[in-house]
Amino acid sequence: MILADDEVEESIESDSSVLTSLLHVSTAHDLKCKPTCEVLDWRSERIVRKNDVLKSRGNFVKSAELETGVFALCSHNPIMGNVMRFLVSMDENSSTISQIPATVFVKSGTKCSFRDLAEILKKDRGSNPGDTLIGMAGVSNLDKDLELNPLEKNAIREWTDQDVLLVLTHGTLNLSDQ
Repeated sequence: MILADDEVEESIESDSSVLTSLLHVSTAHDLKCKPTCEVLDWRSERIVRKNDVLKSRGNFVKSAELETGVFALCSHNPIMGNVMRFLVSMDENSSTISQIPATVFVKSGTKCSFRDLAEILKKDRGSNPGDTLIGMAGVSNLDKDLELNPLEKNAIREWTDQDVLLVLTHGTLNLSDQ
């Protein structure tokens, strides 16, 4: 995630830094997913929306849209305010959503359901009780393949090294013992 700098005089300066950072990171590293980038200025948002190269390297969100969406969500359902605060907290005991390759828990080519994989995760992550499998995505196309709380939890599928699991983890994520 590449966040805007709210301490600059002009929002366009911040957006310039965000775009420069995105181009540097996406050129210098082989990224498995597209970074989410925050833009402040309406002109930058318009440029990004019309530029296929930038859209292919990152996902963009305008600050005001993000803030408005979260505010509306929290207003409609007040408990979500606490959930959102907990998820973005930097406290070491707070929960985080982690992206973990499926092959951490099963060998590539294993056939099992999402529900079976959730049980495997609970057993393998026994030292971290409370970790919950909440979704999955294909690395090659995270934008279109992302599925939170899949409806077909019992459907058998083949898991590969191209599959990513979204796991709600409690506290620090430690995969060293996997």
